[in-house]
Amino acid sequence: MRKGIWKGMNVKNVTGKVLNAICALLKKYTVVIVAIVGMLVVIAICVLDSIAPRIELWETVSIRLNKVLEFLLAYAAIAVVYAEIRQNKQISEAQLVKELNSEFINNESLVLIEHKLEIYYSQYLEAQSAEERAELKLDLNLDRESYQRQYLVNYLVHLEAVASLVNANILRLNVINELVAYRFFIAMNNPDIQRLELGPYKDYYMGCYKLHKKWTKCMHKLEKQRRKESGNNNLPGMIPMEENGKFFEDRK
Repeated sequence: MRKGIWKGMNVKNVTGKVLNAICALLKKYTVVIVAIVGMLVVIAICVLDSIAPRIELWETVSIRLNKVLEFLLAYAAIAVVYAEIRQNKQISEAQLVKELNSEFINNESLVLIEHKLEIYYSQYLEAQSAEERAELKLDLNLDRESYQRQYLVNYLVHLEAVASLVNANILRLNVINELVAYRFFIAMNNPDIQRLELGPYKDYYMGCYKLHKKWTKCMHKLEKQRRKESGNNNLPGMIPMEENGKFFEDRK
């Protein structure tokens, strides 16, 4: 097959969408489809039996038709099971996202850290030069024995748990993107956090390292799509403090 046909096409996604569509139809109309196909096979068997009762080949044809019917029944059953599993997975995934978010918003220490990170990010955007940004400090007591330092560690551990779920394909990025991306990047791309936690204690945050690279690529695709749809190539990026993401590229 010519490569040009597939250029720019995500075959895996297309195949998945086709299979999902087929499964959805089969799940909804399985009884009708199987009944119609079964009826057609039975009619074919009766017709052939009536017009060619003495043809030795008919026995082979009849067996093959029965095999076709068995295959269709088996395929329909598999499709229904697949659709059920996928639906249950989506329900479980949505429930998991809900629980993760509830855990976050009901934890005062995590909410406090997010608030401090947002203040830093706001000041970062208002800074007029690289020198001004370099002088910014996260408004937290980050001494090793400080309770606020422990709050920060708790925040990062929460993100590490999310990263583990995504990296294990239990959660999909497109499901959590709007809810978690902002929380993730304002922490991962914060220079103070990189200097005090993510750098010295890299081994504790390997899931976040891996997810940062994966999520950055995903966000770039979304940015490209958004700019294409709007016709405006000057739309701002979607990743907070993206230039600080080089930190992760330098630590492979």
